[in-house]
Amino acid sequence: MEIIDIQPRSILSSMGNKTVEVKIIFSNGVESMAAVPAGISAGQYERKNISVDEAVIKIESIKTNLLNTDFDQASLDKKLTDMDLPSNVSLPISAAFWKV
Repeated sequence: MEIIDIQPRSILSSMGNKTVEVKIIFSNGVESMAAVPAGISAGQYERKNISVDEAVIKIESIKTNLLNTDFDQASLDKKLTDMDLPSNVSLPISAAFWKV
């Protein structure tokens, strides 16, 4: 599916903590949203988070690398992994994509 826009924003999670929500708009007009709240702790092999405000800015800065490309879930996740992004940047994008 071809992504034509990615719109990140800061929201409050169900626990009242700031988190990143992403809306993806596809070329066929379908829209999908997902938020991935940060966990309380991270294991040594998990990607680290950056602040929510930094994550929103980071998504805005990298989204041109993802627009107007025909992805399936595996190819999008590989692209996000290859970009070596913090988890609160890559996971909401990936989750919004797989919800479609």
